[in-house]
Amino acid sequence: MRKGRINNSEINNEDLSKGIEIANKYNTRKRIERDKRIKKDINKEERKIKPIIICLIWGIILILLFIFLYYAPLFGISINRSNGIDEDNKIDIVSTDSDIYESYCSDLLIYSNQKITTYNSRGKKNWEYELSSKFTPNIYIKNQFMIVSNNSNGKIYLFENKKEILNTKIDGEIDEIFIDENGNYVVEYSTSGYKKVLGVYSKKGKNLYNAYLSSNPIVNIKMIDNAKQLVVIQTNTSTFKSGITVSLINSASEENINEIATFDNNFIYDLTIQNRNIIMLLDDKIVKCNIDTKDVANIYTFDSSQVMFIGLSSNYYSLISKELKDNQENAYSLISNRLDNTNVSKNKITDSPKMFQNTSVLNYLIYQDSLQIINKWGVEVKNIKLDFPPKNIVIFNNGKTIALIYSNKIYNVII
Repeated sequence: MRKGRINNSEINNEDLSKGIEIANKYNTRKRIERDKRIKKDINKEERKIKPIIICLIWGIILILLFIFLYYAPLFGISINRSNGIDEDNKIDIVSTDSDIYESYCSDLLIYSNQKITTYNSRGKKNWEYELSSKFTPNIYIKNQFMIVSNNSNGKIYLFENKKEILNTKIDGEIDEIFIDENGNYVVEYSTSGYKKVLGVYSKKGKNLYNAYLSSNPIVNIKMIDNAKQLVVIQTNTSTFKSGITVSLINSASEENINEIATFDNNFIYDLTIQNRNIIMLLDDKIVKCNIDTKDVANIYTFDSSQVMFIGLSSNYYSLISKELKDNQENAYSLISNRLDNTNVSKNKITDSPKMFQNTSVLNYLIYQDSLQIINKWGVEVKNIKLDFPPKNIVIFNNGKTIALIYSNKIYNVII
């Protein structure tokens, strides 16, 4: 019997086709598995990223809300549109002549009867400190730092954010203390050896250096470069022209004291430091004096109008004046200018206020029967009726609250 012969090519083609089919099925299965795995990983990553995105969105919303609530009132945008006094924000007090009212840590600070107390803008007490011994304190504040001193015996208490961080004593009777935003402080005191000593200290109480001055009274001191330099304003009575002298004390200089400028027949009422320029409010002008070059330039002179009030801020000044050429009664202007003397705004107001104060970007005008708040861009932020004017005012809460202080109560007005 003749056996049939098998064609090797047919077997090979059949095996090859099956192999290709198996390979294709395998590749397809692997691709499906890979696609599923990739999709699963993508979904997993999306599940991880989604909460992060949501948190970022909420974070941005909260930041924008904070910025709005913080800055909007300064631009005249406020949810508190009340035109009267809010009795809910009232603080009952028993006022004496020795009481002290200040702004500290965004709150209203009151010293009375050996106790220092702070209240928030809603009139709620949130901190109290009782003096350990009986004395009439001097209180000096800069941002979150506060010094309470017994000037007669040289005792000093330093607070940061309402926490006592230093309790120290100097050898001498304190005349005045000056404090900066870093907690450094300058103590002006007298000893038997020198008539006038300036001791410069860190917030830890370390004596950084001392300076010894003439006996002329010190009007003001500003610390710059983290208290490495002092701008000192003294009265000058060396000639028949009484005036002021501006000097720079440099802790790194051998000469130590360097006179910058003198102004005859003038007194200084306020000053601020902008970069290396000293901006000073004098009797008849606002001047700019460069610390390094000693160049002096007038920013504004009071010869063209009758200035009723004027106030310096960190980057602008505001004044209320009555034009001498204006024959109309009750024709006053509120003018806000930058420190380069370019005008920001000018508003006509009907009368001269009894009190005026500017801070941050707001101007506060207290009349006989009303309180008017106008920002430096000339927008009226608030205008409320008063029964009668307060005896004192304190602006706090980063400029957004004004305390109207009467003999037996305080009203907090929130803008």
